[in-house]
Amino acid sequence: CEFPAFYLQKSGFQSPYNVTDEEEAAKLIANAQVLGQDSGVLIAVPIPEDHAASSLVIDNAILQAVTEARDKGIRGKDVTPFILERIYEITEGLSLAINIALIKNNARVGSRIARVLARQKAPKYNPSSQLFIEKAGAPAKPVVIGGCNIDFIIKLEESEMMLGGPTNSSSIRQSIGGVGRNLAECLSRLGMNPLFISAVGADRSGDATLRYCCHMDTSGVAMLQEQRTAMYCAVIARTGELNLGLGDMNIHLQITAQYVSKPARLAPTATPI
Repeated sequence: CEFPAFYLQKSGFQSPYNVTDEEEAAKLIANAQVLGQDSGVLIAVPIPEDHAASSLVIDNAILQAVTEARDKGIRGKDVTPFILERIYEITEGLSLAINIALIKNNARVGSRIARVLARQKAPKYNPSSQLFIEKAGAPAKPVVIGGCNIDFIIKLEESEMMLGGPTNSSSIRQSIGGVGRNLAECLSRLGMNPLFISAVGADRSGDATLRYCCHMDTSGVAMLQEQRTAMYCAVIARTGELNLGLGDMNIHLQITAQYVSKPARLAPTATPI
């Protein structure tokens, strides 16, 4: 069995192991966890055959893009975006369509493996107990559970960050973030009106966050006394690379399974697993 390439179903390199379906993949992951392995399990999913590109077209595009990057002296973090953009241009958009198909297929396969793994690890798991259930013909309401925080993005203006006390000239930007919140906002802008479950502190930052998210269903966001709203600070070098990340995220530990499973937190169309 050949290991898949990015745009192609086969790379020409043999894979020592392979699984044929989500049942085998889930068993592989479960066994690795039982054995206490610290490493992860990489499952490579070939792109669907009807979306796979011609190897000649892609190989030529990649070779041309890599050659151009080398000739122009492009290095470091700028290489990947340059090559991807050039492949898109050379293939006249074919690479983008393949990427979208690849992402959708990976999400489909990954969700199937996760579902089987959950059933294997919990013998009493009831497949009919789903987070999104349609009732009376109404579309299911998505539920997003995750973090919500204030982000500070600091972009250094000098080539190097000076340590030991001196002030570094920088530009500072503040925004409302958190992976869970960002996902809930995207779904809200798509008109899906998800229920967002999270926690913020009973402080000015928590008030500002909820006001900013007023277009979302934040009825599942708890405002907790004696807790600080989560904050994250990223220090970005002038070249665009992350120099330092600082986080005050302890409040997210309060988003427990017990809190999430309370009936009042869940949408009317959702059943806790």
